[in-house]
Amino acid sequence: MSLILGIGVLLTGAIWARASWGHWWVWNEPTLVSFLIIFLLYACYQPLRFSIEDRDKQARYASVFAITCGAFVPLNFLAVRLAQAYTHPRVLGSASNLPGPMRLTFLVSLLGMTLLYVTLWKYEMTAKNVHAQLRSLRRKLGDESPARPARRSAAPSLPGS
Repeated sequence: MSLILGIGVLLTGAIWARASWGHWWVWNEPTLVSFLIIFLLYACYQPLRFSIEDRDKQARYASVFAITCGAFVPLNFLAVRLAQAYTHPRVLGSASNLPGPMRLTFLVSLLGMTLLYVTLWKYEMTAKNVHAQLRSLRRKLGDESPARPARRSAAPSLPGS
């Protein structure tokens, strides 16, 4: 879910850059580039988290990587704030800075992103609940008859065969 929203941030940032600066991407803009770096680090975390078979190593390596990447978040924030001379002006300080049509567009977009987040969150929670229930049922079936074969045959078995 976070990767989907991160891609959305990168795409809308590029659209904003095109409208503001006439270019889809400006490499010397610290906000865009620093978020791209954070996004790429997080995108690397996902395969690392689920590619190691040993659960202990998986958890350890992913935790160390996540903590290391987490250190970049405050650095990202500071870099953007220290580069104020190079960034675009902040317009969301007060409601009077946004013209009417722009404010309406912003509020509609904010509502749309909130609804997208809630929808994706509900799907994710449903999938996790179903997965947990399935795991619980498998565990119960395994506990009730440990010597049971993996698959039952439809045909009755004959004694001695």
